[in-house]
Amino acid sequence: MTDAGLLGIPWPIWGILCLGVSLAYFWFWPKPQPDVPRSPLSAIVLRWFHGLVWLVLAFSAFMNGGLIGGGREQAFRLALFALVLYIVFIMQLIGERVKQAAIEIRREEGERGETTNE
Repeated sequence: MTDAGLLGIPWPIWGILCLGVSLAYFWFWPKPQPDVPRSPLSAIVLRWFHGLVWLVLAFSAFMNGGLIGGGREQAFRLALFALVLYIVFIMQLIGERVKQAAIEIRREEGERGETTNE
């Protein structure tokens, strides 16, 4: 039913670990900065996608371990889907951090301009 798994750890254990990480990310997520606006799509991606990545990986691990039907081929496809979700999440997070940095730079330039004009 199960094989050696990944790094010698059985797939069902990986699935349980992934579920734990998923639950943690559903509770703790990158909250918006008050001065950085988020579009509705960006808010959804940053709020839910990281937890969803780990949930999909958990299902993939359970499939690899034979606890859920679908087999190894489907488990591999799920893992690739999780990778796509993760890339979308990371790109959105980077975009938000860049926006945040730009706002900080403008704020600092504005403060410097006010002090030099006095």
